[in-house]
Amino acid sequence: MQWYNRTFAAIRDDWITIETAEDIFTKLIEIRMIKKYKDETKGYYLTALGFISKWMYYSPLDVFGWYVNFSRLYKDKLLHDDVAISWALANINDINSDFASKNELDECDHVQSRLFQLNLSHSEPVLKHIAAIYYLIIDQKTDFLEHVKRQWQSDAERIIQCIKLIDNMYTRFGLKEFFKILELRLVYGTNAAEAQLCQVKGIGKKFASKLVKEGIETVEDIITNRDLVRKAVKGFADNIITQAKSFLEVKNE
Repeated sequence: MQWYNRTFAAIRDDWITIETAEDIFTKLIEIRMIKKYKDETKGYYLTALGFISKWMYYSPLDVFGWYVNFSRLYKDKLLHDDVAISWALANINDINSDFASKNELDECDHVQSRLFQLNLSHSEPVLKHIAAIYYLIIDQKTDFLEHVKRQWQSDAERIIQCIKLIDNMYTRFGLKEFFKILELRLVYGTNAAEAQLCQVKGIGKKFASKLVKEGIETVEDIITNRDLVRKAVKGFADNIITQAKSFLEVKNE
């Protein structure tokens, strides 16, 4: 229903007023989706953000929201903070139309306190999603937010692809590796150290957790601590060590 209401299909008549059209046009300029040519005879063109919205089938308001949010995290040096990262993902227009129950909000107290410390504003529906993402990427179970966590897991690859395009084509902060790890954290529901290891073929959440418990937190650690790898994953160790070597060879090319 939310997606339907954002399209022209929601307009019951076969026309819209000039005022409505002008409001839409003004908003698209405001959120940097379109821009006027210097040569006024040529009209307007899609910006990089506009093309990303078009290619990825995301609302222009959501694409703009991700651009603003991650730009703030980059400038304020908050890309290491899991609550801030969760806020940047969830604090978009589409989420504001969701509903948050009392039970769901009761699980958000810790996250809300941290958001207050960071001066990151949000609505109640957004808070629910921020908390769900946060508990997903630190691998912590919840009583009432598991269904929200699954939503973000299922959409993670497409969402991160969109945000990576914003970084590559518009902000150019050079955060390719950061978003690569963030995608793995969302998909696997795991912390940053375990996600680093999940880059290696053959390592999923279960093996990554066992390796981290033995003090192995990087792919390089797999190569230099083979005895610990064998202790952690036993019969799978030789294959994992081989795959780790291959990963590093490709990465260093």
